[in-house]
Amino acid sequence: MIKTLYRFSESFGRMGDIESIFISDPETIKKAVGMQYYFGDVLGKHSDVGGTLDAESIEEITSDPAVIKVIEALQLEAGPNPLDSISVDCDVEGCEKYIEEYFNPYGKKQIQSCENCDCPHKEKV
Repeated sequence: MIKTLYRFSESFGRMGDIESIFISDPETIKKAVGMQYYFGDVLGKHSDVGGTLDAESIEEITSDPAVIKVIEALQLEAGPNPLDSISVDCDVEGCEKYIEEYFNPYGKKQIQSCENCDCPHKEKV
């Protein structure tokens, strides 16, 4: 797995813009593109910021191991990581909650399911 430094940049009109820098790998980014993310009220009360993660919002900065090592050692990742707030709808009929999927920088996926149903997503992947 190749660790890569990415920049996330998205405009939310008059509410403002969100930018972040984070480490992930190309495979995880590829899986996440097209999924829904939700940051909540990061741009102010009732801002309700979220959207669909698209390839244009994520830019690869570098995969140089020396740079990645410095970024990790000094904890220079900044801003909200869209991979930490990916969500999909629960597919159990009648359930109106959503399931949050968390992707860590090493590409492992953990699923936290809704609590009102017996959906198959309750087990961790």
